[in-house]
Amino acid sequence: MVWKWVVEHPIDVAIALVLAGAAALLIEFSKTAWRSLRNMIDPKTVAEIDKRIKEHLEFRRIITSDKALYLAMFRTVFGVLFMLAIGALTFVLSDLEPDSRAATGIKVASLAIFGLTSFICSVSMKTAFLDSKEKLDSRVAEVDSKIATLRARRAILSPKKHDGGAH
Repeated sequence: MVWKWVVEHPIDVAIALVLAGAAALLIEFSKTAWRSLRNMIDPKTVAEIDKRIKEHLEFRRIITSDKALYLAMFRTVFGVLFMLAIGALTFVLSDLEPDSRAATGIKVASLAIFGLTSFICSVSMKTAFLDSKEKLDSRVAEVDSKIATLRARRAILSPKKHDGGAH
């Protein structure tokens, strides 16, 4: 029954697959954007501080390792190329849809994908600008500063341990 519908509606299935891929990429990039926004808000608990320290240490590991930095940049480049391909494919598929209202909706979706791709490109330029040792060292110092600030805040928030003696 499902297979029959799939065979009878190949354009709908192709559009659904393209939009599912776009949604998967959107979710991945929105997680990154959310982390950036969340980093602007001070953590309130020791657990939140520990989580942020772990994230900053992981980012520091990525930008100080040549291999990890290149892989992160390739991942971004291939993600952007994939989003451009999805946008182009969606735009082309809109011409295959006989219903003009549906075609208009598909074209709007493809334009939204292109807009999202532009946003992702602008956000990903932060990593791409780490092309010299000075810029990289500056970024590492910035991350180290954030880690030190979080550790100092953690020391203030964490419960004080008493010595084993009398109170």
